[in-house]
Amino acid sequence: DRDAAGILIRMSAEQAADVLEQIYPDDAADIFTEVVANDPIAADTILVEMDPTEAAEIRDLMTYHPDSAGGMMTPEFVAVFPELRADETVAALRKVASETEHLHYVYVVDRNEKLLGVLSLHSLVLSPPDTKVIDLISPETWSVNVDDDQERAARIVQERDLLAIPVV
Repeated sequence: DRDAAGILIRMSAEQAADVLEQIYPDDAADIFTEVVANDPIAADTILVEMDPTEAAEIRDLMTYHPDSAGGMMTPEFVAVFPELRADETVAALRKVASETEHLHYVYVVDRNEKLLGVLSLHSLVLSPPDTKVIDLISPETWSVNVDDDQERAARIVQERDLLAIPVV
C-alpha cells in the first residue's frame, strides 16, 4: 500500500484518480490511507478528480478502524430481495458478476437493506428455477458488526468454514 501510494503521489491527480477508480474499493481505501498520511494535499486533489460515488466509497471505508471488520470489508457485494425466483437471481448475477470482487455468496436483504440471510451459489444453481430465494437461504446466517475486531471475523470464518462473512 505504501509503495502504491508513493506512485500515485507522483502522478497527476487525474491519473491517480483514474487508477484508484479501477481498484476494488477496499484496496483503494487502504492505498489512499497511505496517500493521506504522506501527502494530504495530493489526497484532497485526487479525491476531487474522482467520480463522486467512488470517492465517497473510499471516504466511507476510511472511517472504520483498519483492524475492524468494517476496515477490512468491501462495499461491493451482491444482494437480492427474498421474493425473487432462482432463475431471476441467476440472470441478475450474470449481469453483475464481472463487477464484483468476490462472488461466493449472495446476500438476501429486505427493502430496508436488512440482512435476512445468505444464499450459496451452489444451492441457487441446483434449485428449480421457480424456487423463491427466501426458501434457499442458509438456515444459519453468520455476520459481524462493522466495529467488530477483524480477528473475531476471521475466527468465525475459519470456525464455520465460510468463504466470506457479511459485515453489518
